[in-house]
Parts: sequence; C-alpha cells; structure tokens
Amino acid sequence: MQRPTISSITSGVLSVKIVSRVIVVGAMALTLCACAEQNTNDATEVLAAKEHSSNGPEKTIGQPNLLIVIADDLGYSDLGAFGGEIETPNIDALAESGTQMVDFYASLTCSPSRAMLMSGADNHLAGLGNMDETLADNQLGIPGYEGYLNERVLTLADALKSGGYQTYMAGKWHLGMTKALGPAERGFDKSFALLSGGGSHYDNSFGPDMHRTEALYRDNGKLLNRAPEGFFSSDYYTNRIIQNIEDGGASEDPFFAYLSFTAPHWPLQLPPEYDGKYAETYKKGWAEVRGQRLAKLKALGIVSEANDMAPFGADWDALSEQEKQFSAKKMEIYAAMVDDMDANIGNLVDYLKSKGLYENTVIVFLSDNGASPWGNDTSPPAVRDWANTFNNSYENAGQPDSFILYGKQWAEVSNTPYKHSKGSASEGGIRVPMILRMPEHLLPESSSSISNVLAGIEDIMPTFLELAGVDAQAPKVKADQVPVTGSSFLPELMSDGNSIEASTSSSKVVAREIWGKQGLRAGSWKIVNQPPPMGNGDWQLYNLENDIAEQFDLASEEPQKLAEMLGLWREYVESNNVVLPEGEFRVRDVGASPTE
Repeated sequence: MQRPTISSITSGVLSVKIVSRVIVVGAMALTLCACAEQNTNDATEVLAAKEHSSNGPEKTIGQPNLLIVIADDLGYSDLGAFGGEIETPNIDALAESGTQMVDFYASLTCSPSRAMLMSGADNHLAGLGNMDETLADNQLGIPGYEGYLNERVLTLADALKSGGYQTYMAGKWHLGMTKALGPAERGFDKSFALLSGGGSHYDNSFGPDMHRTEALYRDNGKLLNRAPEGFFSSDYYTNRIIQNIEDGGASEDPFFAYLSFTAPHWPLQLPPEYDGKYAETYKKGWAEVRGQRLAKLKALGIVSEANDMAPFGADWDALSEQEKQFSAKKMEIYAAMVDDMDANIGNLVDYLKSKGLYENTVIVFLSDNGASPWGNDTSPPAVRDWANTFNNSYENAGQPDSFILYGKQWAEVSNTPYKHSKGSASEGGIRVPMILRMPEHLLPESSSSISNVLAGIEDIMPTFLELAGVDAQAPKVKADQVPVTGSSFLPELMSDGNSIEASTSSSKVVAREIWGKQGLRAGSWKIVNQPPPMGNGDWQLYNLENDIAEQFDLASEEPQKLAEMLGLWREYVESNNVVLPEGEFRVRDVGASPTE
C-alpha cells in the first residue's frame, strides 16, 4: 500500500508525493514480544533492545520511555494528518514518522475511555460502566458501575512502576474525586490533575455544570479549589510534564508520562495572546469545510474513493448573517484551542530532543471520543443553564469569562466522514484519530504508514507493557483483580496485514456500550443498536468496507451475518459484566466536594 505524505497535500492543488509503505513494527518488536513472554514472572526485569550500527558494535538500549498524549473531544478529522484545515504541524510530524491507526476506537464518552486506557480493561469491569454522572436504577450498586476507577484495577502507572518506571501525569483525571481515588494513589509519582470532566481553561476555575460549579484539582494528591495563577490548561499541563521529566533526569530509570489535555472540550476559550489566525476560515460554512476534509482524507489514503460521508441535514445558507458570523466564531475558537494544543506538543517534543530522550520514547496521541454535539442552546439543562450565566456575547465569546459550546453541526464537521458524535455508538462517536510513534531502533525500516489494524483504547496498556517487558496480568494485588482484557496490537502491526481486507480476517472484536447505546465491530462488519433519534431501537448491520458512513442497513439482507454478530455481542455482554439500563437515567447525587 502506498500513501501521499501529509506535507504534499495542500489546500490548493492536491499534489501527491508517494512514499513506500513498510511494516510498522519490525524485528526488534518481535524481540520485545519474546522478551515480554520470557519475563512474565519478573516485572522489574529490564527489557533490552539493541540498536544496530554499521560503524561499530551493537549498542544496548534499555526500556523505552512511554508517553501518552490524549485530547478531549477532538474530532476524527480535526488534525492535518487526518484531513483537517487546522494547523497541527507537530502532531502531523509524529504521524509522518510513525503510524496512523485509522481504525482505532475509544468509548462513547470521556471517563469510560480513560478508565479503559488506565486499566487495559473494559469500562464495565473497571468501574465506569456508565459515566459517574448518570446511571439507571438497575445499575446502582453493581460492581463495575461504581462511577470511578475501582480498587480492583491495577493501573497502567502501577504496573509500569513495578517495572522500574518513573510515572508522571498532568491534566484531566475524571476517574475519582477523593484523595484515595486520585492519580497520586493510583501509581503516579508526580501528578497535577483536574478531578472532574471539565471546567474553565483559565485560573478563574469554574466548573462544567450546575452540579459542579467549581473546578477542583489535586497537586501531588493535595486538594486545590483553584488553579494556579496564570493558568491556561494546555500550557500548564505540558509544562508540568516537562518539569517532571526534568526533575527525574538524574535517574537512569525510564519514564511513563500521561499528558491529558482538556482541550478542546467546552467551554471553548481562546488561548492567551490568540492572534486571530482562524478568523476567516469558517465563514464558508459547514458543508464546504466538510467537503474539503473528505477530499483530503481521500488524498491521504485514509478514506477510499468508493466511500462518502454521512448526510448532513443543516443548511448554512438558512442562517442569518449574524448567525453565520457567530457560528463561524465558535469554530474559530475551537480551532485555536487545537492549534495551541499542537504547539504545546511541539514544545514537549523539542524538550525531549534537547535532552536526548526523544529517540528512545514511544509516543501515542489520540482523542478520548468523537467531538461533542452540544451547543449553548442544545446541551442538557445542567450545562445549558450554567453556561447561560456567563457573558456569551459575540464580542466576548472565547474570553475567560465566557462559556461557549459549538454545537451539533460543527461537531459533525469535526467527525468527518462519520455519522453522529460523542455519546453515540456510531463511528462519529467512537472512532478516533490515533498516532503511534516508535523509536527508530524498534523500527529498523522506519517510515510513515497508515494502518487499518482494528484496535481500541483498552489495547494501549497491554501494548505498553509488552514494550516495557512487564507482564500485563502481574503483579497480582487482589484475589478479585480485574484482568487486562485488551490485547497488544504489536503482533498485528508486525504483519503485512494493514488493509481493510486483512482486518476482515482478523479475530479482533471491538464492542462498546454506554447508556444502552450498543455497538460491535468484527472485521469490516459492525452492528449498532441505539434508541431514536440516533437509531431505530433495533439492531442494524453495516459493512464498513464500502459504507463507513453507516447508511445502508443490511440486517434484513444478511440474516446469517447478523446472527453471527449478535452471538459475538452476547459473548461480550456476558464476559464484561454489561448491565443494560432499564427505565430512566438519573443524575447521580455528586455529594459533598472533597475537603482534603
């Protein structure tokens, strides 16, 4: 398979420069697999990889540094490397030198995704069977529905600490409010964490809704009810990770760093000293931007020519000039936040290079779910009523004292070419951009590539543990410890099977459920069951090979395939403690805020 380089595709003529595709993980990763297998009873043993040099003997290199960078509510096509017009040169550079995993899945919403990332287990086992904020009555008190990352989980940070890693975290946590449930008690040596799901990106520290009016933080476990003076989320979180790595520089131990951005999650707020770069970009409207993104996705080889995007019901020209102006400004603010996040990632990469750490660092970049469809007038009452207490005038939009959400139409642009958005089991809710950048000594023939290997966010932990030479199921800390249910994607990446045809023959299954919205993918086939308006309340069957927009329900035409997929769904439900909701959802009482 061949692909054009990202830099060769411009906003004007789509000039295509072809580079050869290579197998993304070579012989050194095979060595890693073998070493990990041999050392399953000794999680502290250093995994040695060897760098071959034509100018001298082999040089032994210890465990790689491991870095996860996660964006919050970033859409599939927002990045330049995934078809977007937003300038993201630093993330694009990671894609150029690494692997774009274009068939990669998070969960429907943020905290279940982050629970899976930190545990390597399905969210229904790890404690976030639904989000903390809402549960059905029949889910209350059920193990796996605690509303936080439960104590039966061994975290990725804990596992890597046992393997000799220094562990750092900065950014959104959303996996437990109390001190015992915070990152400092869940394996991170140093941490600065936003405890809830969102809030102001500035130091005025207001919370995400009427139930959580303050943004609370923990600084190495210590509770803070206000962010530090001069705080802007993306800048501060990145600087803390850089400072953590710098402070640990005297140690020879490798590091694991988790940089968990809250950008571009609402409230949408402009970065400090924003220069108006995107002031004109979105005045052309939803449809034109969406069409340009699809064309670029096809030119990049991420979407095949045979595929189209999901239908778009809104008409830009039906808006008044004032409505167009305000809508475009909301997307401008969103784009500026993504641009600023990218600049911070560039600062982190530059730091790693300056310290000689970059060449031995594995980097994963991803989003925690699809872009959010909520708007200032269309979000749930607790968010809408809270947002309406701020100064959201056109002139003040994006300022620290505003609370802006950009709405369903721009979210569907962000999720081009997929159907629906965050909170849905459709592709737009769960398929996310993911980039894996591996050190060159682990990739003897390193080159840019696109991979169709089917994988999910729960697979990152076992993949990282394999790279670190740590047994994914050890050490055992409790008799009822939640097992790692994800699987390393290195073996499949090592094969020459990075195509939709190869993924069709794979045995990998990715299943998701939140709020009764259900979806399962196996090969190129997918089943979805969602209540109206997202679905028809019954199982639908799609073949994503030529219908990535999930437009043609084949359930009645392919009854045997539907029955086969439903069998896989029942296996998933049984083995992952899925309790489908009955009756109304309730907003769970958040209780008193932590005091220590």
